[in-house]
Amino acid sequence: MNDVTDVELSLLPEPLRPMFARCLAADPAERATPEEVVERVTRIELALRGRRGLSGQRSRSRTT
Repeated sequence: MNDVTDVELSLLPEPLRPMFARCLAADPAERATPEEVVERVTRIELALRGRRGLSGQRSRSRTT
């Protein structure tokens, strides 16, 4: 698929590795588009929020 031999992707979280590998592909036709990157990151974020039980809304507590 990709020829990403000189890049150490193991330091990245597992869900991000395939996307970064595509972004760094030697063949430009195999690289992820900006839209694909946003879509993938959004899916990962939503999955993580669901796993953690977060609603995605920030707490609005005030200290006055």
